[in-house]
Amino acid sequence: MERQCELAGVSRAGFYRYLQTEQPREEDLLLRERLQQLAVAHGRKCGYRRLTALLRREGYLANKKRVLGLMQEDNLLSLRKAKYVLTTDSQHDLPVYPNLTRRLTLTGLNQLWIADITYIRLRSEFVFLAVVLEAHSRRVIGWELGRRLHAALATRALEMALQERTWQPGVLIHHSDRGVQYAWREYTSLLVEHEIRISMSRRGSPYENARAERFMRTLKEEEVQGRTYENVEDAKRRIGEFLEETYNRQRLHSALRYLTPDEFEKSLKTVESDGADGNLGKPKPGFPTFPQAFGNPYGIPTLPTVRTRVMLIKRQRPSVPNSFTPSLCQLRGAVPRVPRLVPAPLFPQAPDSWRRSQCSHCSWSWVLNNWYGSHIAPMSQAGNSGNC
Repeated sequence: MERQCELAGVSRAGFYRYLQTEQPREEDLLLRERLQQLAVAHGRKCGYRRLTALLRREGYLANKKRVLGLMQEDNLLSLRKAKYVLTTDSQHDLPVYPNLTRRLTLTGLNQLWIADITYIRLRSEFVFLAVVLEAHSRRVIGWELGRRLHAALATRALEMALQERTWQPGVLIHHSDRGVQYAWREYTSLLVEHEIRISMSRRGSPYENARAERFMRTLKEEEVQGRTYENVEDAKRRIGEFLEETYNRQRLHSALRYLTPDEFEKSLKTVESDGADGNLGKPKPGFPTFPQAFGNPYGIPTLPTVRTRVMLIKRQRPSVPNSFTPSLCQLRGAVPRVPRLVPAPLFPQAPDSWRRSQCSHCSWSWVLNNWYGSHIAPMSQAGNSGNC
């Protein structure tokens, strides 16, 4: 075999690998075909992580490394085009506001809205798009497309968001950059009228409005790039379809555990209120409280946990007869699996009226008597001899 491989000009290892090659399985061919369809359907704008999530939603068992390898072999890697154009004009004398979102942690909907403006190239002109996003779910709640970069453009996008959503007055924050469109008196007065707090990024700090900047990148890469819009009406129709249908209801977001914004809002475990039902935005009650849901109709004595025992010893001290104080060893024989006691420094000194046991191993008998005096059946006086 070695001589034959030498004459053929191949290595022995390569020859044996050739003998062990197998035909691809049917499921592998189906996975590869579906991967190609999804990559082409999204215009080669999806990365391997999102394509892996899409395949798993359809029932395919695929690892992200395997998907990445198949995309490399089939030349299906996503196309990226990095380009940055400055569209923010912060050189104005209008009042600006501090950034209120630096230490903000979002816990529900309608706590933070973010806004930004970008440009879109047409065949013969430029148009501008203003958007308002719900920061927690990444949902587009307001947008407007126009030819002029005026404050009215951003105002119409904000009015659309105000009509679509409800919020708790004084809690919602509107965050944007220091552009003249968002600092204009007409825009800020509309926010103040609806009791919305105003927040702005610092000058030269686009990362403080990162969610809006990331949305603009997604819009450019997945919709605008590679498309030709005939006029403003055509651009408004197609971009509106992308925002309302594709982005809000079809596109998976890695920050939302690979859910769409519409699915994420529906899957929130705690049903939040926007203030429309009069409960000031607090979560609605779900399951009943502990005594209502889990009762003890038969009066079976239960042993509290360590945390419950500490609270009982601090808050409640039921009066027990001083004639008898069971020792720890006796309780071990009467009640199986007595919980482990906490260290002594956590408890106060025992009253002098409580008689301790004579057993050296049962120095906590007065504590046990205080805890379980109402649950454990009294023992005979003769059993309390001190000899455990």
